[in-house]
Amino acid sequence: MEIQLTIKKLDVLNEVGRATAYYGTASGEGAPGYDTAAATPDDREMLEVYWRGAKNDILRLSQRFTPLELSAAPNNQTSAEHEDFTLSLTMPSTWDINTTEGLRNAMRLYLIHDITAKWSARAIPAAAEGMAAQSTADASTITQLLHHTKRPTE
Repeated sequence: MEIQLTIKKLDVLNEVGRATAYYGTASGEGAPGYDTAAATPDDREMLEVYWRGAKNDILRLSQRFTPLELSAAPNNQTSAEHEDFTLSLTMPSTWDINTTEGLRNAMRLYLIHDITAKWSARAIPAAAEGMAAQSTADASTITQLLHHTKRPTE
């Protein structure tokens, strides 16, 4: 069974911007904390590096279900802000199709949390540790959903 999951890059990066702005404001340092932690459009080049890394992590997690040429594809160094991350998976017939949306959402959350953790590591280590733990939990959820099977029917 073939499924296709699409995640909008701009939505992920905007969410990272909101999260880092929140952590910068909540750091208690006022404007300096905000300026240091908040990811802005000027930071897109560095965020792009983190985006590609997080996408590659998802490809590694799902490589059993991706075509060989996709999982071995080189990392594209040029990337448009409005590109989508589309992943086609070949799932076994026993896989529960009802988990498709949950899988897409877990991948989206992984991208957000992983990028936010890497970005925040230089400015707010306490926030980065929490986000890194959350991205690890998201990766575990992705793995569980990829291997979730239908209940047998009699």
